[in-house]
Amino acid sequence: MSDDINNRIDELLVLAALGELSEAENDELDGALAADSELADELAAALAIAARLQSIFEIAPPAAMKQSVMAAIRGVAQDAGPAATDAGPAATDAQSRTFVGELDGTLDAMWSPSSHAFILAGTGIPVLSDAETYQLWLIDAGGAVPVGLFQPNAGGEVEQVFTDVDPSDFIIGVTVEPAGGTDQPTLPVITAA
Repeated sequence: MSDDINNRIDELLVLAALGELSEAENDELDGALAADSELADELAAALAIAARLQSIFEIAPPAAMKQSVMAAIRGVAQDAGPAATDAGPAATDAQSRTFVGELDGTLDAMWSPSSHAFILAGTGIPVLSDAETYQLWLIDAGGAVPVGLFQPNAGGEVEQVFTDVDPSDFIIGVTVEPAGGTDQPTLPVITAA
């Protein structure tokens, strides 16, 4: 198959996993499944990952997370935003997700789309050898874009701020890569949010 066809099939698999196939795209995927029996296994794997991500339930963040968030935002100029009204204070755009997958420990992402600040915080994350690093990716139907590298400290804690990043419309994924990182993710994605 050509790269264009492979890319289109990958896009259809992602859309199917997200439950966002149009009727025409669903017909297109059905045709591809009929033509390639191995594609059904790929679709099943994508659906399993999506189901796992959707089964996330709210859990309390690690105790050190509030301290790391507060330390990260100290000194950042604050935008007052819209004025408070009689209905109450102005709303915030802060968002957070907890990672799920095959990575031991707890890893959370918090960000503010308006400030493009992204904070990664975790505890109990396995320490890698000097030859390896964790790499963070923003993943959508178009592929994966590298965000940056991170390593837990000797105690397995991660506290890292990434700037100019808004993961709102993406799956945030983590892979294990050679030291220095890569341009494309080395599968599997070991945890995602």
